[in-house]
Amino acid sequence: MAEGSKLYNEFKKLISEVGDVKIAWFSTFNLSLDFFEKYVLSALVKTSPFDLKNIKDYEALNDRIINAEGGSIDIKVFHDYRAMRPDIKRTSIQTIGIKPKNVDASYTNGVFHPKVTLLVNDKNEAWLVTGSANLTISAWSKNSEGIVFKRINDKANAQSITDFFLGLLPNKPEQDKLRLLNSEWQKKLKSKSNWKFIHSISKDRLLDHINEETCDEMLVWSPYFSDEFGEIINKHMNWVKDLNVIPAI
Repeated sequence: MAEGSKLYNEFKKLISEVGDVKIAWFSTFNLSLDFFEKYVLSALVKTSPFDLKNIKDYEALNDRIINAEGGSIDIKVFHDYRAMRPDIKRTSIQTIGIKPKNVDASYTNGVFHPKVTLLVNDKNEAWLVTGSANLTISAWSKNSEGIVFKRINDKANAQSITDFFLGLLPNKPEQDKLRLLNSEWQKKLKSKSNWKFIHSISKDRLLDHINEETCDEMLVWSPYFSDEFGEIINKHMNWVKDLNVIPAI
């Protein structure tokens, strides 16, 4: 992957803004360990991916993560348990395969599909990265993807992001650690924001958050549309004055 690939470059800029990363949690559908370890991990510890040429280089990278100056960096990757590529794992980062039915029985026949990243620095300041890109080289270099970077400054979004990862963390000690972090956020962050992070793990439905008072123009961009899309438009979005549907060919 070229050094100048836009998403990769923007991620490195974000890491520069974040500073010393203490928590970096990622969720994805597809997971390429070769890509993640070479490009994302190196960005997190501010080294060049092109220095990773042999197993000793990856050992050194792993050491930078585990023995960071301010303490070990907590890195986790949550992915659909069926969708990790058969790459060789070279570092000790935690990868957690998610079975949708274990998140909620209503997802039994579905897939784990969110692409959400939480970054927290040594001052407990946090950032959200969310959009359409999987943790693969294609998503970060070739595909047309939509990505949003947001500083978490308000209590409601901090709580929503906390709830998202609480639904995925595998054990109570990890959950308690996140709850403690959220309690710190709730003391310091402001009450209002002009954006909202919603997710289905908390039973949120996008349609419930779209209404005539907040949106009379809509752009829907996706490579996938269900057979029920026309019914959804007629039943839930017939009030939209200007609805633009942008499909992949």
